[in-house]
Amino acid sequence: MKGDISSLKKVLKVGNLYYGYDAASSLLCELDHVSANVLISGNQSMVTEPIKRLQERGVFKYQNFERCVIHPDRLPDIVKYDQMHVLPRRFILEVTEDCNLRCKYCYNTIGKGKRVHTDRKMTEDVAFAAIDYYFKTYTEKFSRVLPAEREVYINKAKPTLSWWGGEPFLNFELIKKTKAYCDNLPWEDFGIQKDKIVYSLTTNLTVFNDDISDFITKNHILLFVSLDGDKYLHDANRVFVNGRGSFDVVKKNLDKLYSIDPEYCLNYVGIHAVYENEKILRATKDFFREYMYGVDGHQKFGEIIYIKQSKLKTDVDYSVLKRNKKYLLDSFRKRTEKLSLLSEDELKDNIEKEKIDIKEYFNLLQIEKKLCFDNPSGTNCCNRSFSCPIGMDVILVGISGDIQVCHQSDESLPLGNVKNGGVDISKLVQCYADYYKIFQGDCKRCWAFQFCKRCPAEMLSKGKFIEPKKDECEFIRRSVEIELSKYIILLSFEGLYNTLKKFAPSYKQGIVYV
Repeated sequence: MKGDISSLKKVLKVGNLYYGYDAASSLLCELDHVSANVLISGNQSMVTEPIKRLQERGVFKYQNFERCVIHPDRLPDIVKYDQMHVLPRRFILEVTEDCNLRCKYCYNTIGKGKRVHTDRKMTEDVAFAAIDYYFKTYTEKFSRVLPAEREVYINKAKPTLSWWGGEPFLNFELIKKTKAYCDNLPWEDFGIQKDKIVYSLTTNLTVFNDDISDFITKNHILLFVSLDGDKYLHDANRVFVNGRGSFDVVKKNLDKLYSIDPEYCLNYVGIHAVYENEKILRATKDFFREYMYGVDGHQKFGEIIYIKQSKLKTDVDYSVLKRNKKYLLDSFRKRTEKLSLLSEDELKDNIEKEKIDIKEYFNLLQIEKKLCFDNPSGTNCCNRSFSCPIGMDVILVGISGDIQVCHQSDESLPLGNVKNGGVDISKLVQCYADYYKIFQGDCKRCWAFQFCKRCPAEMLSKGKFIEPKKDECEFIRRSVEIELSKYIILLSFEGLYNTLKKFAPSYKQGIVYV
């Protein structure tokens, strides 16, 4: 009968070949054209023998998931387990909400929630209480690691202190005091050398003087400077309160820092470059190919991280992938074909000199980890968590001491306060429960569910988790369809695929449990 075949499936046509993906089993397989057409039509009465055999294993069988996220009854135990065993990978102090810029894409500028520009700054007592809370949280868990394994765990999740804003250097005195306070804690009592602590700061670098220069260079602070390309590209968005562009000031201070300590800049300074679209990304990379190298040809700064500009949901054109699918796949195939002509040494050289954007290919290799190719077994019960352990893996403390869901959230749902014991477990359990309610509707029938990245920070707005609109979900499905198609195209270039796997990171660092 028509309509009996699973709705948790997707048929892809790449070139002249058909492929089927099944969300219940994560199977990706090649299909003959008859089987592909049967799956597309949904006509169970015409099912082919290959499809019938797969359905016996739970593939292309289920209309929907009975449950697609963790059952609410399990949440208290899961949260308590995370509280006991998750070693935090990042600790962030929001030392100020003040900023001297009004970047046009910044949520603090354009947002309407709690995360807005104010002149409020974190006080010393709140900062020290936050550090004490982090120190206790980290060392209690780390002390359970066997001495022989501690170096491994340190490398996975180093003790950290990151300063966040606003513009952090507007509260520079507190930054210096918190660095000294953190250093003076008894880390050695737990087998942790102080030189293992990583200090970092994200800045627009419009606030800069000799004291700041001395502090960051002598203490080897990891510095991430926001610079969006040349003067035209940067000043299009990164402006002072009066509307004047900030490029000249940022470049002047960055050049000064390089003249003071080139070795520090190479080893500890990274660039965050935000771009709006592919055309702007290409222009931004053109700028950095020249700016990143001195007259002697030596690289001046560390890694450049290119960040796609976030937009308010009302400003997103969700139809763009529908219009551009053929163009995106054709251009990807052409780029991949060119790469396949390079020798392994040539490819490595291009990657190291950032002449090609290899991140796209590494992301495809990460997708591969979510796929099944042999011995599939489908189930209509899924237990996706969708999130890193909230309030445990990344600990963000706001200016008043509130522990927030994430540094990427609108800070409208505090989970507790560092001066009152830290994370409130009952609030955290309720946070998860409210978040998972979002996935009890159409998500159960979505073929792209396993690839969806609707994290809680993204869905949080004014203290509530907001269900995505239908066009947002369609955008995600089309994105996944394109990524799976790109992955299939990459597989057709077997030599390049095997070479890229050699260069890809051995693993994408995940949650660290002790």
